Amino acid sequence: MTEMWGSIHEQIVNLQRLKEKYADSISPEKDLPEEYALAFYKLDHHLRQFSKGPIGTMKLGFVASPPMRPYFVRLLQDPTNTKIKITKRTGLAKDKSRNELIWIFMTLFDEHQLHLAGLNTLMDELERLMGMIRKCKG
Repeated sequence: MTEMWGSIHEQIVNLQRLKEKYADSISPEKDLPEEYALAFYKLDHHLRQFSKGPIGTMKLGFVASPPMRPYFVRLLQDPTNTKIKITKRTGLAKDKSRNELIWIFMTLFDEHQLHLAGLNTLMDELERLMGMIRKCKG
């Protein structure tokens, strides 16, 4: 984890250096200098790759966490497969905040849905939802 943050830090420092190097040639009407653009692409790629580890950890723990257990049920296991499948419990009282929270995390855990929604959008939505919940409880 420390290596990951060290790598990100190095790339950001490099971007700051390149910003100064190309300050006179950066314009909204022109493409970024190739070296500068590639540094942005590299940082974006690494951030996307590094996010997979924490998302995988949350994927394993979210449904099993004590606050979420009441809202999910384990499906019967296929005897030919070791994969455990879960689904959202039916018949629960309606709770808009809980449903939104579950939607955010289920979207985060599905690579296709994550691609469609975008990680930034999901994180913004999670932050908005948490702010609303804190405001209601405060």
